[in-house]
Amino acid sequence: MIQKKAICAEKIYTPFELWNKSCVLVSEGKIVGIKEQKEVDSSEYDIVNFKKSIIVPGFIDIHTHGVVGHDSMGTDLKTFNTESKFYAKHGVTSFVPTTMSQSKKDTIL
Repeated sequence: MIQKKAICAEKIYTPFELWNKSCVLVSEGKIVGIKEQKEVDSSEYDIVNFKKSIIVPGFIDIHTHGVVGHDSMGTDLKTFNTESKFYAKHGVTSFVPTTMSQSKKDTIL
């Protein structure tokens, strides 16, 4: 059986438009469309309603030196995972770790 969800909110922002009182339609874990809430068939979708909330695309941080007490210089996998989890919790889906002012040796290594 195909798993289908309708994730509904007061406002949904896409890169191109604003939807009011609408739902993001998800089938088998992938976004397949957006519909107004009144058009969503509850017999077809498991409806999750966030009522007065908004839904936005994931944010991209294009310049970060680190978070949660860590910097991006020489980050090991454990630190990188800690930073990644922090960003994901706050809606950031991608980030670009950047170096800080350091010696040439420390920047390269």
